[in-house]
Amino acid sequence: MVILLLGLLGSIFGVMTAMNYNLENSLRNEAIIIAQEQLEKARNMKYADIESANFPSEVQRQVRKALRSFQVNTTVTTDTNLKRIKILVQWTSRKRLHKYSAETMVRELI
Repeated sequence: MVILLLGLLGSIFGVMTAMNYNLENSLRNEAIIIAQEQLEKARNMKYADIESANFPSEVQRQVRKALRSFQVNTTVTTDTNLKRIKILVQWTSRKRLHKYSAETMVRELI
């Protein structure tokens, strides 16, 4: 009886661990999607309109029936006829801060 109880407790612990890893992966995938959407938004803007102020600083998404907040930091640097857009998406899960960054470059059409 005790062996059966220990086996069931181990199985429950394994299921809970798998669910936590699955949630972490879902949040990371959502952060990647947010960063990609912001990069696509920048690529579709007029060159003169690409500025950090034209991007949201926080995005909320529903992940597993719960509304989650993602902090979005957009940095735009300008070189000659070229703008570098860097997107940093941050979120908190299980009291730890996670980050994902992506960047692209947009050239001014002459």
